[in-house]
Amino acid sequence: MPTLFIAQGLEEDRILAAIFHHLPTKVVIIRNRSDVSDKLTKEVERIISRVKKEARRLPSSPTWEEIWVDFFSPIEALIIIHSAMSKEEDVRVDISSGNKVVSTVMYVLASDLGADVTYSTASEYGKTPTYGRLVALPRLPLDLGIDLEFLSILTSRRRWESLSELAEAFLGRSDKASVISVSRKLEPISELGLVRVRRKGKRKIVEVKAGKSI
Repeated sequence: MPTLFIAQGLEEDRILAAIFHHLPTKVVIIRNRSDVSDKLTKEVERIISRVKKEARRLPSSPTWEEIWVDFFSPIEALIIIHSAMSKEEDVRVDISSGNKVVSTVMYVLASDLGADVTYSTASEYGKTPTYGRLVALPRLPLDLGIDLEFLSILTSRRRWESLSELAEAFLGRSDKASVISVSRKLEPISELGLVRVRRKGKRKIVEVKAGKSI
């Protein structure tokens, strides 16, 4: 029983194209916690309402769920969307809607999980782009190489005073083996520039980097 993940957006026709193609038993809509205006939020709500109404024409009307992320925080989106996708047996993903940050995260996660990905092209652009055709996208040949459960704990704070403190939070203990374990998990995350690890005396302080507006 497929579960379709789509992001909120103004692309009503393209969202419907994905739903009628995948015929999901469940649709998970990824919502933005911080829309730029109340006007946009109301318009998105109206579109979701119309999409749900149109989906009733399916042989079996799907159930609906919403998850909320910051559309401009790729790390938060990665953690929350991965957690939701991991609970489903048959994941389908459409990246026709949403902003580029969330669409990229969804594509990467779908590839990592081996899920089918589609994209609806627009025949013309305007306030509501019109659906052109549906394209099946290839899975990216990648391996995230990151423990997302660890990443979730790591980013729950901006600063960890020591690896022992981080090990205690993640593993529930801070013995030498646990410290070595979290140190290894930090390596690929540090290489991506998501954290800064610096030594202070005998301790290693871990600072989570936040995105900055430019």
